[in-house]
Amino acid sequence: MSSKSPNIIFVHVDQLRWSAVGANGSADGRTPNMDRILNEGVRFDRSYTACPVCVPARTAWYTGLEPEQSGISENPRWIDRKQVDVTELGTWLSEKAGYDCFYAGKWHIALKPQTTGFTFLHDSNPVGEYGDTPLARAAEDFLLHHQSDKPFFLSVGLLNPHDICYWSFQYTPAKFAIAKDIENLLPQLPPNLVRNDKKSEWSDLQWRFYAYSYFRFVEMVDDEIGRIYRAYRRSPDVENTVFIFSSDHGQGNGEHGVATKNSPYEHSCKVPLAVIDSQSTPRRDRDHMISGLDMAPTICDYAGVEPMPRNHGRSFRPLVRNEQVSWRDRMVLPTPLLRHSVVLKGDYKLIYTRKGGAVQLFHLKNDPWEMHDLSADPAHREVLDELSSLRETYDEQREYCPMARRDLERWM
Repeated sequence: MSSKSPNIIFVHVDQLRWSAVGANGSADGRTPNMDRILNEGVRFDRSYTACPVCVPARTAWYTGLEPEQSGISENPRWIDRKQVDVTELGTWLSEKAGYDCFYAGKWHIALKPQTTGFTFLHDSNPVGEYGDTPLARAAEDFLLHHQSDKPFFLSVGLLNPHDICYWSFQYTPAKFAIAKDIENLLPQLPPNLVRNDKKSEWSDLQWRFYAYSYFRFVEMVDDEIGRIYRAYRRSPDVENTVFIFSSDHGQGNGEHGVATKNSPYEHSCKVPLAVIDSQSTPRRDRDHMISGLDMAPTICDYAGVEPMPRNHGRSFRPLVRNEQVSWRDRMVLPTPLLRHSVVLKGDYKLIYTRKGGAVQLFHLKNDPWEMHDLSADPAHREVLDELSSLRETYDEQREYCPMARRDLERWM
C-alpha cells in the first residue's frame, strides 16, 4: 500500500432504484458490471437517499447539509449563500487534504460548478439523450493516464437511467406501438401499481412497456459503468484507490401511482451502494442504515480530514472495514418540498404527510411492497407512537434555513 493518501473514485448514476440491479434480485435487466461492483465490494442493503429527487440528493452529497439546512428540497434550486453557510467537498479536500479534485458528467447540484474546487474533465447537459459514453470515456482516459504525486478525488456523474423521465414526458401513443409485439419480454406489473398518477390512462401493457424501457436505460448505463470500472481495475495505483458506487434516488415504475421519483416509498428512497477498498473484504451488509448525508463524511474520512462544518452524517468507512462501531438504529429523511417525513427504525417505516397529518406504518421485512398500512392496527400502536415521537423530535432539533421554513409553511 502506498504511503500516499488514497485516491477516491465516486461513480454515481441518476434514478437507479435499489431493486433494478441484478445482484439485488432484478430479473428485468442485465447489469453485469454493477453486479460485479456489488459482489467485489462491500454493499449496503439499507442505503437511502437524503431526499428522493436529483438536486437535493446531490447537494447533500457534496455539502453534507440536510435539505432543511441548505433549503434545497426541490428541483431546480440554488443555495442562497447570504442565508446558508456552505462548504463544498471539492474545495474542502483540496484545501484541507491536498487532493486534486476532478469531475465528469452531470452536475445538477445547487452550487455553481466553478466555485466548488473541481476541474471538469467532461460536462454534460442534464438531459442525457444517451450521452453517457463521452463522459465515461473521459473518466476512462483519466484513470489510465493520470500521473501525479498528489492523491485525487474523481467524481463521475452518469446520466442514466434518468432519461426515462424525458421518455415519459414526451409520451405519444406511437411509443407503445411495438409493446404488443414484445409482450412476452415485458416486466410484470408490480403488485402495488396504483392508477392515480398523471398517466392513469395507461393500460397494463403500456405500464409494462414503460418499465421495460426503464430497464433498457439501466442496461445502457451499466455498459458505461463497466468501462469506468475496468479502467479503475487497470489503473496504475489501483491498490491505493477506493471506489464508491451509488445512485441519487430511485424510480417508481407505477408503484403507488408513481412513474418516476419524489415519493416516500422504498422504490424512490432506497438506492444501491457499494465500496471497494483494498483494506476490506467483499460482503453484504444487511443491517446498517446509510444516508446520502453520510457520503461527504465518508469521503473526508478516507482523505484523512475531519468532516465539513455542520454535517450531520457519519463516515461509513469503519463499516466498510468491518470495524466494531456503534451505529444509528433510526433515520429520518424528507421528501421534496419537505412534503413528507420518512422515519425508519428496525423493520418499521413511518410516512408522515405534513398536509393533513396523515400517517402510514409499514413492516418492511414482512411487507416489502408497502401495501399493508399498520397505522390503525391496535397491536402496532406502541410502534406508531415511538416513530411519531422520533419524527417530532427530529422536526424540533433540525436547523431550518429561511427557504426551508417557507417550504414547511406551505403545508400548515
